[in-house]
Amino acid sequence: MFTKPLTKRQIEHMSQFLARSAEQIGVTTEEVKEGIETAVEAAFDSPEQVTRDFWRALPLNGQRPTAEEATYFILAEMMREEDGSPRYDGTAILKPFAPSM
Repeated sequence: MFTKPLTKRQIEHMSQFLARSAEQIGVTTEEVKEGIETAVEAAFDSPEQVTRDFWRALPLNGQRPTAEEATYFILAEMMREEDGSPRYDGTAILKPFAPSM
């Protein structure tokens, strides 16, 4: 699983990703972030133990994940192999959104 909180650089890249996503669907970045944060709140209070455990096990910079952290961890989890190993190196999920990488 994940062992370290996101770095400032990773958070910045996820913030850029959220801004681009918002632009593509015609809403504000804040609306996207609010939607993600609402979903995370629901996940923390989920009746499903596995869902609560996933979110509570994350290495966060605060009590609850920010929209940037949630996006990063969800994308990273989606990119895992069935055996739990990463499908890509740690920067792979950032490369499409960060031309400087």
